[in-house]
Amino acid sequence: IRRNHNWLKSLNSFWGSLLTRSGSTKVTLLISLLLATGLISDLQGVGMAPLVGVITKDFGLTTNEITWVLNALLIGGAIGVGLTSRLGDIKGHRKILLWLSFCGLAGSLLAAVAFNAWMLVIGRFLQGLAVATPLAWGLLRPMAKSSQIRLAASLLSIVICVFTPVSLVLGGGLLYLGYGWQGVFWILAALYVIMILLAFVSPEAPVSSRSKDPLDIVGTVGLGIWLTGFLLAISYASKLGFLSFLPLVLFGSSLALFAAWVVQQRNHSHPLMDFTNVDMRQMLGGYLGLIGSVSAAGALYILLPAMLIAKPESGHGFGLTTFEASLPLLGILPGAYVAPMLLRKALVVYGPKLSMAVLGFICAISFVGLAYFMTELWHAYFWVVVYGAGVSGCYAAGWAMLASSTRADNTGILIAGMTVTQKIVGAIAAALVLMALNPGAGPASTEVFQMSFLAVAIACVAVLVVLALVVVPSQLLDRHAADSN
Repeated sequence: IRRNHNWLKSLNSFWGSLLTRSGSTKVTLLISLLLATGLISDLQGVGMAPLVGVITKDFGLTTNEITWVLNALLIGGAIGVGLTSRLGDIKGHRKILLWLSFCGLAGSLLAAVAFNAWMLVIGRFLQGLAVATPLAWGLLRPMAKSSQIRLAASLLSIVICVFTPVSLVLGGGLLYLGYGWQGVFWILAALYVIMILLAFVSPEAPVSSRSKDPLDIVGTVGLGIWLTGFLLAISYASKLGFLSFLPLVLFGSSLALFAAWVVQQRNHSHPLMDFTNVDMRQMLGGYLGLIGSVSAAGALYILLPAMLIAKPESGHGFGLTTFEASLPLLGILPGAYVAPMLLRKALVVYGPKLSMAVLGFICAISFVGLAYFMTELWHAYFWVVVYGAGVSGCYAAGWAMLASSTRADNTGILIAGMTVTQKIVGAIAAALVLMALNPGAGPASTEVFQMSFLAVAIACVAVLVVLALVVVPSQLLDRHAADSN
């Protein structure tokens, strides 16, 4: 007993020494925790995509059952993100983040040992509840200087932009090497353990930086209901068609609930979404950068592999396997590292408006190249490298502006709002691409791929260039950073 007591005293002393170190050490821990949340969210979101066919075959699932397996993550996130993020703003971000981390770990373990579809559904739902990135930003916000916020935005962008294509390749790679689909969930379980350890040694947000407002329960529940309905509507629309009965009912119901939720938020004395003393132009600019990047990425990750898998006689295909067709997506890696780091300086020297407009134009050029200059396989790698430089820079700019716009006591919920917006826009973009390809009607023609890539290029110009020049401020300011006056 004495030996165990000594061990516990040593462990407590170790945690205490970490928590009482300098401010720079605390910020480093919090940035590491933020990056861990981004990595896990990324792998959970896209790592499942290459495994759908194998899981369906292993369990003999119906279309409805595999749809629920896929949607469980979205539903968990839709229900949990508003509540948990706002509770973090009020009660303490680290406390809520730890609970979510254990929830995500339990979901990962349950999915890894699943022997039927509903165990997978419950596991994925628990993973979806564990949306921790808004909470990690909430921990970092009151302790970080403005330069550290920009650094965190750049590093998070690198992690997400790098590991999105890696996650897509990972599932196929595990299957190619003879490992089962369960490997992805075991990897996620290990990452959750790391996130739990980082959360344990990270400092809690100061009480002075927390919100004093009561929790808007009606607004929180309303957000979860209308968002769940809308995401389900998009999911079913991509399979049944936008004019089918079920998607139309879900769309109509969710839009009516959304309208009622907006009225409730406007009339509530302490609404869930509180924009008081928030830099609205920077927040909207951040939303533009993030949703524009996510939409472009969602389109690319569907269109390019589908194009490369097609038979050579189609005029545009190369007859690759699913795994081989995903490899060109790794071309994002050089730009995903270089662009966010260069952007840290560009935001100060040139400002976010000019920086995002230039990077958005580069992103648009890559899709024009994919549409009309794709006669050799190496062309795919080249255009993805160009795409990586543009999209990862826009993504980093979006994070920097959004994180710099918020107060310390509402960072969690405003970044949760961005998460909600990303989910909606990303799901709509993917549904529109699938509708254009129409896989059930057979292989798509060269013209369909060209027009789809061109449409994405036009969207990039509209959102990341034209709207950026109108909405995004010329200078990045952070009035709520630890070093602001």
